[in-house]
Parts: sequence; C-alpha cells; structure tokens
Amino acid sequence: MAIKYSNLKIDDVPVDGETNRSISSNWAADHTADLNAHNMIVAAPASKTASGTAGQMAYDGTYLYTCVDTDTWRRNIIAQWS
Repeated sequence: MAIKYSNLKIDDVPVDGETNRSISSNWAADHTADLNAHNMIVAAPASKTASGTAGQMAYDGTYLYTCVDTDTWRRNIIAQWS
C-alpha cells in the first residue's frame, strides 16, 4: 500500500517509502538498528582471507572478528575482565 506524503509530518515518512505497519512520530523507536537486517553480523570466518565485506562482524567463543576490507578479517581475543 503506497502512502501519500502530503499529509504526513517529515518524521512520519518511512525510510522505504511504504509500510505495512502504522507510522508513529517516534522516529527513534521506529528506526531501531537491526544489524542482521543489513547482514552485518555473520558467521565466524574460517580464515583471515574468508569472504567478507568491510564492516561485517562475527564472533565465536574465543574471538571477535571484524572485516576491515573486502575478504580481509582481523580478530581480537575475548577475555574476561579481572
């Protein structure tokens, strides 16, 4: 269902231009970041050159992984604080 924007306040306009749910004027609540929706949290890479896109992150029981460039991963050890 398309929405006509002429009757809406600027903060009521959905990001994608259409919506199936009601629109509120609480922009922050309506636009809570969902990293998985943008494929930012992925499975832990098998190697430092595994397929990846800059900005993606992953974790396992030992490391936190960050993709810093196409197919280029860095990892940091996860340790308990003392």
